[in-house]
Amino acid sequence: MTKFTTTVRDTLRSYFEAGDKPTEEQWHAWIQAIQDGIESHEHKPSGGSGSGTGDAAPVSFPETWHDPHLRNIRAWRRRLATRPDLATEMLAQAWTGEEGQDGVQALLSDGEYVYAGLDTAPAQVIKIEPRTMTAVATLTLDESQDRCWALAIAGDRLYAGLATPTAQVGMINRESMKYIARWEEDEGRQFCLALAYDGQFLYAGLNTNPACVVKLEFRALTTVSKWIGDGNQIGCYALIYDGEYLYAGLYGSPGNVVKIDPGTMQAVARWDDDTEPTHCRALCTNGSYVYAGFYDDPAVVKKLRRTDLSLADIWIGYEDEPYCTSLLYDGESLYAGLGGDIGKVVKLGLPDLNRISDWQAAAGSLGCQALAFDGLYVYFGFDSSPAQVIRLIMRDIDEAGV
Repeated sequence: MTKFTTTVRDTLRSYFEAGDKPTEEQWHAWIQAIQDGIESHEHKPSGGSGSGTGDAAPVSFPETWHDPHLRNIRAWRRRLATRPDLATEMLAQAWTGEEGQDGVQALLSDGEYVYAGLDTAPAQVIKIEPRTMTAVATLTLDESQDRCWALAIAGDRLYAGLATPTAQVGMINRESMKYIARWEEDEGRQFCLALAYDGQFLYAGLNTNPACVVKLEFRALTTVSKWIGDGNQIGCYALIYDGEYLYAGLYGSPGNVVKIDPGTMQAVARWDDDTEPTHCRALCTNGSYVYAGFYDDPAVVKKLRRTDLSLADIWIGYEDEPYCTSLLYDGESLYAGLGGDIGKVVKLGLPDLNRISDWQAAAGSLGCQALAFDGLYVYFGFDSSPAQVIRLIMRDIDEAGV
């Protein structure tokens, strides 16, 4: 281990493990160690033996930082020197559940807090303070309300989609995290696995055969109307709203994506593939295209035109990157959360779906089932036991720390 990483590790541990505020001497020692390490890295060539490029090699941060994505290191260094409190907040942190709190299946940010829906019985929703990545409230639902697989915000309310034998949506006061009311579907229609909100109505995607999307009055939680798929459109696992239309990702084979007019609740376009891939598990949009993630091995992300859902491009993961289970657009790039024995997130550039970078969780953190973004940080929710949410910076950092 280098003097740089050893010094940083020791000074960090001296107060972070104790939870104390660092002294001025600790700040100085830490900053000096980082600056010395950066200076040594900035004067190393990165082009390999005999390249003669003189380019700076990537900074090798201590393993405990868990964040290889600080790209604008000079800007971050200036921020460290001027506002070390903000610079340290940019480093990765994680929330880890207690025993029995297993499997993050849904993740959402309201700009102030992060909410995690857990695959527990009964269901739990965790309210996380992102600055410290600590739980500030935990709501445990009734015994008949299992497995939170979807979350949505409408006004001052938080809604939890529940994977119960008869589909349910729970209404929660976001501030107090108190349970208010529930909506329950007709008997035989099970598992609410997706939620979306269009500013007026809440929409619930159900894992039924055929697939079903229910339009709800979000305050009264009453059914307004429904879209029901045809015979080979099975199980709605993903649901998004682009400002004009709904898009439903279906779990049947072949994989379907359906564009729905929310006013009439009628399908206006459809994409499906008679061969591969199958099972659409994730959707997101950047306003120009719809991106669909498929539960295939290796993972597949398809770029679809919003107008008619025709295929525009495709990304396929490596052989050891199975199952796209979540997607996120942060205003610049696309993130694909992957399943498998160890969870992984791949950052893709737009418009070409080129791989920019990837991040892999530690052993024991299974598929990345959920992603969220709050304007600076990307949050990864893992199907681990206990559950875990990891906060990372994946974007470039400018002078303002964004």
